[in-house]
Amino acid sequence: MSVNYDSSYDDLIFRLRKRAEIRRQIPTRKSVQNGEPDRIAGLLEEAAVALEELRSRLLFPPVL
Repeated sequence: MSVNYDSSYDDLIFRLRKRAEIRRQIPTRKSVQNGEPDRIAGLLEEAAVALEELRSRLLFPPVL
């Protein structure tokens, strides 16, 4: 199975990471005020990582 590279993956990954970054910088957020991790920002980062891993598997499948 071969998949063509689609730059929309990069765009989505960038947007997920940027949104996580923005959430962590909003001074009125309770988690920021308490110095705690933002759980939704963490999920956004996890989604970005999962998409990167999926993309690499689709573009570079293991050789059997």
